[in-house]
Amino acid sequence: MNDTSESLDRQFRAMLMTKSGADRLQMGSSMFDSARRMMLASFPKDLLPHELRQLILARTYPELIKSPLPMAPPPETLEKNLNPES
Repeated sequence: MNDTSESLDRQFRAMLMTKSGADRLQMGSSMFDSARRMMLASFPKDLLPHELRQLILARTYPELIKSPLPMAPPPETLEKNLNPES
């Protein structure tokens, strides 16, 4: 989904390009860290370490769930953990 006008998108990109590569890297890293914290906060608190890693992988790279992963649980198990209300 993209609800940003092309004009505003160009302005934002131009503003970003005035920043140094190190600043842009820091901004991207900070955004990733924030997204990861929000993701972790949404998971059940009693997960085992391997379950947590599987959910992080499934949430970060959902397209991988469509293909078989070595030693991965069935997709319905991951879906259940991602959506505990269902």
